[in-house]
Order: sequence, then structure tokens, then C-alpha cells
Amino acid sequence: MTSKVFQRKTSKSDWKHALTKEIDKVPSTKYTVLIDERLEKDLDNIPDNIIERLLNILDEFEKDPFRPRAKFDVKPLKGFPANTYRLRIGDYRVLYSIDKVRKEVKITTIGHRSSVY
Repeated sequence: MTSKVFQRKTSKSDWKHALTKEIDKVPSTKYTVLIDERLEKDLDNIPDNIIERLLNILDEFEKDPFRPRAKFDVKPLKGFPANTYRLRIGDYRVLYSIDKVRKEVKITTIGHRSSVY
């Protein structure tokens, strides 16, 4: 499983392009946000407004991935490996894990709530 480092992009096509190439880690951030390469195919099924909302919250994840935010519901998941969380964005869910030692947030899954778990 390969991951890419998140870098703020402005459009869905830029986002998808970022997943297909290596991106240097940004040393000034508290946490590094990694994106699982398998998410590229999932993004085709996600509405653009959800992608934009996700991009906005990923900027915040670099600072503090644990803190809940307005309009973004974050909860730890039961029945999943430790340090696995879900982010609710409307009817869509983003599953991610946090490595506190390496200071990394790894986005593993994004999809509609009916099929993401």
C-alpha cells in the first residue's frame, strides 16, 4: 500500500493528479497528511462540493487531526484498528488513521455512508 503526501489543490482534477505522482513532505506542518493511492478511483464517485469540503478540512488536519470542527464530525471508530477515525461530511465518510509517533494522518477510504464501512 502506497501513500502520497497531501498538498492543497484547487480542483478535483488537480486532486486526482496529486495522487498519481510523488509530492514532497511539507516540513513546517505538525502532522503530515498521507493519501492512499487507491482513493483515486473513489473520487470519481464523490460530488465536487464534498471534495472541496474535504480539501478544506485536510488543511486543518495538518495542524490538529483530533479536534472536531464546525460542520465536520470526527469520531474514533469502534471495531477498527486503534487510532482509526471517521470524518462525516454530509452523507459521505472519510476513514483515516493517525500515527502519533510519526505525526502522520493517513486517509484510507472515502465514500457514501451506505458503503464506506
